[in-house]
Formats: sequence, structure tokens, C-alpha cells
Amino acid sequence: MLNVVLRRDANIPVDENVVRVLVPNPDKLSTGDCIQLGFLPRNVAKWVSPLWDMGIFEFHGYIYREKALTATFEGNIKKVQLILHVSQGPSFSNMSKTMQDQNIAALCSLIALVQRCTGLWRLQEVRI
Repeated sequence: MLNVVLRRDANIPVDENVVRVLVPNPDKLSTGDCIQLGFLPRNVAKWVSPLWDMGIFEFHGYIYREKALTATFEGNIKKVQLILHVSQGPSFSNMSKTMQDQNIAALCSLIALVQRCTGLWRLQEVRI
């Protein structure tokens, strides 16, 4: 598994929820610190971004190295599976005070995803 960098980019006019997916640049001579693989899909970024921006959760991503390399070198425009890990953010303990009405849908989407992927017992682990 390859740890990827997820980086928020709210400065793109067409979509304020953009999350870039990058890998650390192995080329020490390059001026950039990461190489961009792509973006989180819009339907995922629309609930990741507000929860991340509020500091309630932190998101980390992992991909299968071989599948990413195959997609890159074959020039295929195909999706590569990304495993998204969710952990408590710095404002997690203040969630009830900082949660705004417009972010309830994002939280519900996260809960639905956790239920689909791992079952209800995972919700108890993160104490939502």
C-alpha cells in the first residue's frame, strides 16, 4: 500500500470542495514536493471537505501501488481504488458546538459510508 497525500484546494472556482490526491515526489531534483494523481470524486469530496475544513475529522488515503503504476504507465484514464481512512480531527471533541446545519448532510454521508463498508460496530470505535 502506498500512502497518498490528500490536499484541500478551495481555490478552484468550479468546485469549492476539491481534494487533490498526490504522492510524495521521489525525484529529489524536482521543485514540487508531490506529484498529482488526480482528485477525490466530487460525490465524496462534497462531504469530506466540510468535515475536514471544520477540523472534526482528518482524512488519509492509501492506494495499491501496482494498480496506480499500471494505470499511469499504460496511459489509461481509469479509476484507481483509494482507501480512505477517517480519524478524529482537532475539533472532534467540540463537534456538537461547531456543527452547522449545512454540514449535517456531510456527516450523514460519512456515517452511511462507514455503515456500508464496515458495519455499525465501527461507529462505536470513533464514538460518533
